[in-house]
Amino acid sequence: MTPAEFDAAGAVLARAHAVALIIHKRPDGDALGSLLGLGWALEAAGKQVLPLSGDGCPASFRFLPGWEKIKKDWDGAPDLLIDLDTAEPARLGRLGESLPRPVDLNLDHHVTNSRFGVLNLVDPGISSTAEIVLHGLVPWGLPLSHETATCLLAGLVNDTLPPWMPPCA
Repeated sequence: MTPAEFDAAGAVLARAHAVALIIHKRPDGDALGSLLGLGWALEAAGKQVLPLSGDGCPASFRFLPGWEKIKKDWDGAPDLLIDLDTAEPARLGRLGESLPRPVDLNLDHHVTNSRFGVLNLVDPGISSTAEIVLHGLVPWGLPLSHETATCLLAGLVNDTLPPWMPPCA
């Protein structure tokens, strides 16, 4: 990811009023933490935010602030569609089958990412999608609130645990 790519993402975010955030099916802590963390930051900047997870929020992640805001279905037509932590459209499940239009911004850290967004901030050398969101907050002019920090920390922890440890819950 380059500074120019971050700037382009910031320009897209600045123009948006209604933002839909979507994550992969069977979400983990990074997907949910990134979804909610970016959602809190965008709301604080005055954006209308629709956080979407076709599978909702598993009980083990209902400690995250804002988990109850997550919707399972589309509601309205956003002017910006952001995908988080998803390497390919098929991983979006049924929500991906009903996308109102192509993904505008694809934020991900998986080496297998097919770069299916109009704009792609993909860095396989970074620990988590939550870390990409964290690095973007300042250049995008978004605040880091307690809620945003809590959600992004959960994403970072979830994707950096050793394989023998259970995910955070």
